[in-house]
Amino acid sequence: MSTLNPDNLLDRILLYWQTEDLIRAYQFDVNKLVKIDALSQQNTQVDASVWLQDFVARMEDENVKASGHTSHSTPLIDEMLERYHRQNLSDKNFDARTKALKPAINAYNKQRRMVVDDVTALLELTYAYYMQKMAGGEIPEAIENLATEAIEILNELSNA
Repeated sequence: MSTLNPDNLLDRILLYWQTEDLIRAYQFDVNKLVKIDALSQQNTQVDASVWLQDFVARMEDENVKASGHTSHSTPLIDEMLERYHRQNLSDKNFDARTKALKPAINAYNKQRRMVVDDVTALLELTYAYYMQKMAGGEIPEAIENLATEAIEILNELSNA
């Protein structure tokens, strides 16, 4: 697991989503999960266990055991979306950069058959990109460039 930068919204959202996927990968067995090196380095096993048990309960309560995300990240995404709209209104360069990503966002929304806002689409595309990188898969240059620009925009919004 990555180190959480509590001041960076993007880091926090990706950490929540990564945690959800780890919980699924470990088949909701928190005892096995707390023994992985990344968790034991950052927390005591008791702290990690309590935090993960809360995550498991929330995943069950919110019916996202098989897929999807808990409401942990919802207020963070909302905050980024608000910053996104403010930036687009006040910074012509930022607006132009985000418009350049619109074709990718529209294609993503068409593929998933459910429209999400631009920030959520960029977050989901960025998460998929990171997952592909961790899996060691080959990433075409066009996707690499798209991901780099999306990450820069999301980081600007995260630190605003």
